[in-house]
Amino acid sequence: MKKLLKLTLAFFMVLALVGCGKEEPKVDETPKNDEDVVVKVIRTNPFTGAEDMSDKGYGKRPIAVSVNNVSASLPQYGISTADMIYEFEVEYGLTRLLAFWADYTKVPDLCSVRSARYFFPITAMGYDAFYVHWGYYYPDQGYINSLDFDEFEGLYNQADLYGRDQNRLNNGYALEHTSVFYGSKLANELETGDYRLDLKEDKKGTAFNFSDKEITASDEACVKVHVDFGGQNSTFNYNEETKLYEKLHNGKAHKDQNNDQQLVFKNLFILETDIATINSAGRNSVDWKGDENSVGYYVTNGTIKKIHWEKTSESDYLKFYNEDGSELKVNMGKSYITYTSANSYSFE
Repeated sequence: MKKLLKLTLAFFMVLALVGCGKEEPKVDETPKNDEDVVVKVIRTNPFTGAEDMSDKGYGKRPIAVSVNNVSASLPQYGISTADMIYEFEVEYGLTRLLAFWADYTKVPDLCSVRSARYFFPITAMGYDAFYVHWGYYYPDQGYINSLDFDEFEGLYNQADLYGRDQNRLNNGYALEHTSVFYGSKLANELETGDYRLDLKEDKKGTAFNFSDKEITASDEACVKVHVDFGGQNSTFNYNEETKLYEKLHNGKAHKDQNNDQQLVFKNLFILETDIATINSAGRNSVDWKGDENSVGYYVTNGTIKKIHWEKTSESDYLKFYNEDGSELKVNMGKSYITYTSANSYSFE
């Protein structure tokens, strides 16, 4: 009986194999566990569009630093790593930089750091940035005190973040050109101190309307930009190979002392506005608001376009628009922005 049962089972197994012989085996494409699922986390830099933000820095407040820019203070160090740089005429035709880092963990030691002007914290506020400087504001301290921003100020050496560059002192630099902000210490201070680190909700996007593909501004060529502030000037020459604009300061390559790298930018924004001397110390006022009638120029990839610009309040982004009123598309990469008087700039 057992022998008969075994034969019967064997017979049906053979039939089953013959009947299924033409079918391909099915592959289970369902992941077996979480380790089989690869999730790409995109941490977009709000100033450049690059995916280079650290885990700690993403979604957190950026840093804006007031940087000395007179010839006697050069070369600065640390500035080549900035994601975005503003240049302002501050007095007597001289300029000062406002350098931005989107990721607070990547701010280097910087020299030389200088005092504020009232439009510096206003610019920083537009990006919900911590504002770093060494010295007080002009012309209206009361107005500045009414603004909602957070600062690190060198005169009081908050959190031991400031010092003097002894090598510069030994080499004959004037004292005001030796001020250092120790950006390398900043992350620890922000993470252990009583600060609001998270960005405000309206600043969690990008600062520019980035294009998802490489674009030109127009069909009009622009391979050189020159801005004459009076006491000094900035020139940008287009490099066809890198597709970047290389900055010159008073006709010489504008370089970072740390790495000897010349400052380069993908995007240039030349914004025409009213600049006026307001006191006997030569301090300037700068109209930073703009409107639908404002005049500006966007320069990228060897081309140029006339635009409008507007910053509706201290805490709003600076926004850029085409002449038809639509928002300007901008290439990913580092940007240079300057406010300058009419007839102070030229393009080739």
